[in-house]
Amino acid sequence: MADRQKRLTARKLFCQTKLMESPAQLELMASTLALSSDPRMRDLGVRCMANAYKQHSFAAVMDELSLTWGQVEAEVRSIRKSEGYIRASQHLPDLMEQVAIDAKSRTESCTTCHGTGVVRRDKETEICGSCHGLKEIYVPGEVERQKLVFETFGLIGKNGGPLVHLDLRRTDQSEGLEELSQSVAGILDGSWKMK
Repeated sequence: MADRQKRLTARKLFCQTKLMESPAQLELMASTLALSSDPRMRDLGVRCMANAYKQHSFAAVMDELSLTWGQVEAEVRSIRKSEGYIRASQHLPDLMEQVAIDAKSRTESCTTCHGTGVVRRDKETEICGSCHGLKEIYVPGEVERQKLVFETFGLIGKNGGPLVHLDLRRTDQSEGLEELSQSVAGILDGSWKMK
């Protein structure tokens, strides 16, 4: 009882005791706290919206439940952070697909010959030196995005090295770990080019 009296005295000296929150602010706080796993926080939210507490400030209701601003702030922050993760995760499929598309290599119309396969030099027509007459050039996918896709699907580790699961009991494997890492090294460091 003495502790409660000390808190009330401190509130009178340092806090506003009249209503400071708008109904919209109280409703937002109540709906946020309703998502809490802590029964005291849920009770705080319910009381804030109850008719019996319409003339109480949020601080007064917190005080009745022996909650501090720090506890309520930490709980609200945690709930809002979780809501943010849930909202952000709804975009993950699109983001993952876009990263995979950007990681893919592709062919594009040659910009030197404008997709004709030939260029004019000094009134003569020559085969384009960029595309060698093929009308298209090979554009490798973005290496960092390739690494990200491979890492996401567990094909390489966080440091970029290949994740290879070899059955060491088998003796008929066609390539060892060293040969396999050399064969994919060019893809991962961006030096591999289509011939």
